[in-house]
Amino acid sequence: MNKVKFTLILLLILTINTKFLSAQKYTQAPDFSLYDTKGEEVNLYDSLAEGKVILLHFFSINCGSCHTVAPIVDSIYRQFGSGTEDLIVWGIVQQDYNSEQIEAFMELHDLSFRCFPTGHATDVFGLYDILYTPQIMMVCDYMLSPSLSYYNIIETLSYCIPTIKVEEKLNEFNINIIGGVLNIESNKKIKEIQIFDYMGRLILTKKNPKNNINISALNSNSLYIINFVFDDDSRFISKIISQ
Repeated sequence: MNKVKFTLILLLILTINTKFLSAQKYTQAPDFSLYDTKGEEVNLYDSLAEGKVILLHFFSINCGSCHTVAPIVDSIYRQFGSGTEDLIVWGIVQQDYNSEQIEAFMELHDLSFRCFPTGHATDVFGLYDILYTPQIMMVCDYMLSPSLSYYNIIETLSYCIPTIKVEEKLNEFNINIIGGVLNIESNKKIKEIQIFDYMGRLILTKKNPKNNINISALNSNSLYIINFVFDDDSRFISKIISQ
């Protein structure tokens, strides 16, 4: 029986493809202001003026796939400094829900990024032509990306964040796959790994994993996202594709 071979693609070492950038239909992002669940106001253009890259995560509490995608978005947010570095994440919630309901959702999934009820201010869903959830868009230098799949977030970030900062992230953690075994080298203790398929469904969870994890049971010719959670609650995300 032939063993499934895996190719590891680290999301943090992708280079800028100028042809890809020119092919994308980027438009200027409409400005807006919103109050988060704590009553604090933010303004898109003010945050962009501070040099931030802003990920807009549109979701609804009763959306099944929103419950799987939101924790993945939060992992990327934590991986990039939880708002203290270049990336900030705003969760913009469909107007049917109040702050208490949104905070219950945040607590359920241990979300650390700010979330915003709508319906009391600018119709951001209307401004951004959001007809379904979840949807993810990136605002970089006042320009708005098309709607993104969650596994394309870091690729898009690599166009906005300087390469040197991406390399610094990469140097913090090292993984490789040999013969269906995931090998991990890290100075931090890993308390959990989570493996998702390309639809965002959780396939495998391991608490306090060893440095060598057997993943040969994963389907061939499939894309998976691996989320590593460390003892200090920092995160690292990588992508594997079976061959």
